Amino acid sequence: MMNTQRLEKVLKKMETEGLEQMIISDPYAIYYLTGRFIDPGERLLALYINQSGKNKIFINNLFTVPEDLGVEKFRFSDTDDYLTPLCDCVEAGKPLGIDKTFAARFLIPVIDHSGASSYKVSSICVDEVRACKDDEEREKMRAVSAINDKAMAQFRGLIHEGVTEEEIASKMLDI
Repeated sequence: MMNTQRLEKVLKKMETEGLEQMIISDPYAIYYLTGRFIDPGERLLALYINQSGKNKIFINNLFTVPEDLGVEKFRFSDTDDYLTPLCDCVEAGKPLGIDKTFAARFLIPVIDHSGASSYKVSSICVDEVRACKDDEEREKMRAVSAINDKAMAQFRGLIHEGVTEEEIASKMLDI
């Protein structure tokens, strides 16, 4: 489900960068905003966001995403024209932010057909927001750190003079 607080922070950062719209293709940035990780491989995965709330995610039919992500989904197959609908989202005459992972094979057709007034690498809009951890992220980091501390306490007892790495690895798997 779309994390509206995080989205609002990204939109605010976009505003400071002079952007009303952006295409996000980084799977980790999309996960940050939607809570759903999708590894697209070489296929298009794109989250279009804008200040007016006309957000849409473009997902290939090969990827199972049954749940509501809190954003309209555009599903397509490999043989469908999926770039025209993406370009149709772009508000003509306004600058378009593009993140640093958006592949040239998708970017060039968007530039040719979208009608945006300009294009700007704008990963900073998501990256800076992601750098400041929210309460949920801090709690998850604390939980993972506690698990790590417990594991290290158990593993510490496995290490002694004369034991091989292979023996330690075998014992770790038994725990």
